[in-house]
Amino acid sequence: MRKLLAIAVLLIGGTADADYADQRFWTWFGEHAKEIGTITKGDEPIAEALVAELQKVDPGLTLELGTTMSPKELIISAAGIAGRFPTVKRLVAAAPKMPGWKVIAFRPRKNLDAIDVAGRTYKMSELRFLAAATPERKVDVAIFAPGGDDKSTRFAVYLLLDTLLGEYDVETRVAEVEVADVKRAPAEARPFKELVKVVDSLPR
Repeated sequence: MRKLLAIAVLLIGGTADADYADQRFWTWFGEHAKEIGTITKGDEPIAEALVAELQKVDPGLTLELGTTMSPKELIISAAGIAGRFPTVKRLVAAAPKMPGWKVIAFRPRKNLDAIDVAGRTYKMSELRFLAAATPERKVDVAIFAPGGDDKSTRFAVYLLLDTLLGEYDVETRVAEVEVADVKRAPAEARPFKELVKVVDSLPR
């Protein structure tokens, strides 16, 4: 079963010279790759050490580990902050080839149909959307979901959007996002999963 372990990075500490910091991180990772591959929980000492090393590159980055697949996955994320995208790209580009590991820039699209938030299950099949192109080659999106007017639903919708499109496209291809109750969805609103086609058809 595919399982990703998300490890949050606290916004503390500073940054070092970029090239040196990148090289130092990958050297450390390579020396500890075998142990990192056994991580199952974020509070394990090796997981905390991994977070600390990533903080030395940029205190705002996050990561996810996939230790149950082959090759194992290390996903470097900008935590949805577009200003950190260059750092993610640079760090991933500097990654050496490591047998048994795949390094990925940004949280990718995931094949999930539902998520649980605050004790409730939110299904993609229950969501509808309308999209309008902008002059900046992006789309403004109105998303309609059951209970769209409450805080938990809005949070769930943003998570589903990130899951459907992936971190990079959410930040670079989506402009404004409006969340409303599905009861307000007009007849022309489309199934949520079709938003992928809309985004992928945008000029690059």
